[in-house]
Amino acid sequence: MVRDLGSTNGTKLDGQPVSQAPLPPEATITIGRTEIVFRVVPQAAPPVPRSSAADAATRMFDVGGGDR
Repeated sequence: MVRDLGSTNGTKLDGQPVSQAPLPPEATITIGRTEIVFRVVPQAAPPVPRSSAADAATRMFDVGGGDR
């Protein structure tokens, strides 16, 4: 959502003056002489933690109350 809160120069979305409008991907917002392009960037999946055989053995025989 893009919203102009009463600015002096106004706000434009893809060249059209707006006071409030939904913000689609690849839209150009113009505020005064500044242009901002709104892009949606895919987020990478979080890395999968690596575990070794030693880590698995430690978890399996943890007497200190670890995950079982």
